[in-house]
Amino acid sequence: MTGTKIIELLKAVNPDSLWGTAIAKVVEIPDAPKVVELVIELRSQSRDNGPLMQEILGNELFTLLMAI
Repeated sequence: MTGTKIIELLKAVNPDSLWGTAIAKVVEIPDAPKVVELVIELRSQSRDNGPLMQEILGNELFTLLMAI
């Protein structure tokens, strides 16, 4: 899976939550270090509260983030 696919999935996240808003700001003008930092944080949050983050991120992005 490429970084382009991750960014595509991040852009599809609904911005109607705090995480959704944060994601939208990062991917508005993707910058590699910011996207990497975001992915690290999203993975951490997903380990702490998987069901909620899966709901926010969607199944495909959640599964991808947990696999990398």
